[in-house]
Amino acid sequence: MSDRDELFKRLATLEQTQGRTSRRLRILGAFVILQTILIAYLVLPIVGIAKHPLTVQAGSVEIIDRNGIVRAELSAELGQSLLALRDATGQSQVLLRTNETGFSTLELFDRASDRKSVVLFSGSKRSFLEFRAPDDGRRVSIQAGEGELGLRRLDERGQVVPTP
Repeated sequence: MSDRDELFKRLATLEQTQGRTSRRLRILGAFVILQTILIAYLVLPIVGIAKHPLTVQAGSVEIIDRNGIVRAELSAELGQSLLALRDATGQSQVLLRTNETGFSTLELFDRASDRKSVVLFSGSKRSFLEFRAPDDGRRVSIQAGEGELGLRRLDERGQVVPTP
């Protein structure tokens, strides 16, 4: 056998080996791609990334400042939705609530006394806007509802005060 024949024989063996290796790599690559597609198809919808890329789901979310104080809360629990905004001490200053019975309230608090100073209530049968004195609980209420419409003054116990 000449050197030339020997060279052709080695070249043929190398091509066969290269072909088998290339075929194995193509099969392995196809398997990896199929496995990646399968994982993406099964796992991503469970995590929620595939359907809603901008959705975060939770029962409640708290916004905490650098000092560890809860400054805002958004929650939906026990048939009620709540948005609470708090001051630097963690005391509620604004509450927005809705519930499954159909009423909504917006409550604004007086920072000095931690009492509600303004309440806006909206329900299926009546609505009112109430302003409360921060010192003793007296209040003025504007109401509209079934059979009632008007302005009322209330004492600290919630009793109607006759208008002079």
